[in-house]
Amino acid sequence: MKNSILKIVTLIICIYSRSLDCEAQVIDNKVNIYAEYIIGIFHGKELIEEKNFIYPSLYNNLKDIDGISLKWLYKNHQHISLGINVILLQASNWEYTGHSEYHGSKIKMQSISPTIQFHSKFSETNIFNRGRVFIEIGPTVGLSKLTLSNPLFDIQNEKDAVSIPMKSNDIFYGLTGNVGLEWAITQLIGIYITYSLQFNWVTSKLYNDNQFTSSQLGIGIIMKFKKDKRYFY
Repeated sequence: MKNSILKIVTLIICIYSRSLDCEAQVIDNKVNIYAEYIIGIFHGKELIEEKNFIYPSLYNNLKDIDGISLKWLYKNHQHISLGINVILLQASNWEYTGHSEYHGSKIKMQSISPTIQFHSKFSETNIFNRGRVFIEIGPTVGLSKLTLSNPLFDIQNEKDAVSIPMKSNDIFYGLTGNVGLEWAITQLIGIYITYSLQFNWVTSKLYNDNQFTSSQLGIGIIMKFKKDKRYFY
């Protein structure tokens, strides 16, 4: 994880150093493509309580989340952009004192989210010529792929061998919200940082979680396309 962050920071520094001789003014654009590296954590109770049944949570005891996202946005208003965000995450390092049910297990999550972004207005001068603050919100649907390292239970059958389930592919859905800051380095490239919060519902036969909440911190680069000709000079 630390090596990935170091590579991204190094890439950003290299891009910036090569762009010091670019134009003093940045031209606004209509289309942005964002590539982002993400780290995060789950939030919630470590134990799930349902009536008289108490069992460790799968998601809330996973300590490590990281992954990438790719987002496309089209600006159709001076304060609004619309687009879609694809996120690929992996969660691992399950820990809960006195239990080992999910120790060594991993989850891969793939999700897609139609996104609406509310952002500050572009300016031909001052800080908003290069910088922009934004808030994003959108529904999310995805697939959570659990791979167990050890079987959770034994199935006994006197006649035939019974295979024990070790994987579960479960659909989840929910809401995602982001806040962030982006900065244009050149007419074609920028950098950005985001903080996001996700709330999702999920069901599975291999765990008792029916919802999970996570927060993520991301840093990435922006590729800018389709310039707004109104600002050419």
